[in-house]
Amino acid sequence: MLLTVLFDLDDTLLLTNMDRFMPAYFEILGQALSHLGTQEKITEQIHHAVEKMVSNQNPELTLKKVFDSHFYAPLGTTEEACKQRLHNFYNQEYPQLKPITQTKRAAPKLIEWCQSQGMRIAIATNPLFPQAATRHRITWAGLDPTDFAFFTTYDDFHFTKPHLAYYAEVLGRLGWPETPIVMIGDSLTYDLFPMNDMGYQTYWVNQEDTSVKWVGGALSQVKPWLKQVLQNDKSLPSDHPEVNIAILRSTPAVIDTWLRQIPDRSREQQPPKQDLNSMKVFSGLADQENMVFQPLWHQLINNPKMPLPSLNDLTNQGSFLDNLQTLQQAFNRFLQARQISLEIIDNLYQNSAFNISPDQQQENMATIGGILGFIAKNDRRILQKLINLLNIYKIY
Repeated sequence: MLLTVLFDLDDTLLLTNMDRFMPAYFEILGQALSHLGTQEKITEQIHHAVEKMVSNQNPELTLKKVFDSHFYAPLGTTEEACKQRLHNFYNQEYPQLKPITQTKRAAPKLIEWCQSQGMRIAIATNPLFPQAATRHRITWAGLDPTDFAFFTTYDDFHFTKPHLAYYAEVLGRLGWPETPIVMIGDSLTYDLFPMNDMGYQTYWVNQEDTSVKWVGGALSQVKPWLKQVLQNDKSLPSDHPEVNIAILRSTPAVIDTWLRQIPDRSREQQPPKQDLNSMKVFSGLADQENMVFQPLWHQLINNPKMPLPSLNDLTNQGSFLDNLQTLQQAFNRFLQARQISLEIIDNLYQNSAFNISPDQQQENMATIGGILGFIAKNDRRILQKLINLLNIYKIY
């Protein structure tokens, strides 16, 4: 049985010592950008932009977009004006931080073993750094970045830890595997609690708080634990409303990233024949959101005990391609519709509309939570289909 393994990076595969690493990082970055102001001012602006990234819940905005929009203007500059300076910084000065970190002997051996077993592996590190910075830290751990399906960075991710939407985005990028999925990390708050809430098994590396009972131990002990996990065929996420909302929020984020990796000529022009299936999927998503799901929310609000429609009734709807010319147009239509749905859903959730009474469960009546689960299941199915359709571009 195949297994998907998500690894945290810092203090999991690499001893980073963030208490030392981050101040040193801010210091040399401040020196590289000293033409923009004092060290204190630049550090303050970095913290402000990072806070905005952490709070982002908009699937249309990559974390880099969020950071850029809150970092450069207050310093009287632009991302373009600093681009070359930052490129030089991450290639020439950032590597000076390597001595603060330490490799873990067990890390390369574990990754090599996972590969030999045919496991699919990805690095799920908090995506607060650009790709170049994360790539460096992966190599400092004695690992090859190309050995992983992907590693999460602010360039192409939309959410951060510990938001459930971040983990849903990771799994969406993997095409929602239908085989067991596990998370290995050092932080209960950022790595293990969220993935446990998602419904998956986790392993706590370097556990220090013995008062907390959690499966874990040294990195060298992960291998036998993974062998045990292979005996468990659980592969579906939790059906909790918060998990399903995270899935709905992450789906357009995943597609947004995939589309960015498609050549501009295919994304913005009339799609070739091999893209028509993808076009139909995107268009179908928009139609379902506008003509099926949104009206359904309103019906449920007005009649909470309406009969529960089948998933096939909800999803087998026709698509209207006449007025759409490109993949990007079809996706934008879906994105706009999903954003409206998320506003409705967030409002319903905040007002406790997802609570299910025992009577409703026994009578098998429709609930807003049940419909939410249906749509999340459909989203997972769509991404499973899309990742295969888009493999012609060799993207993830």
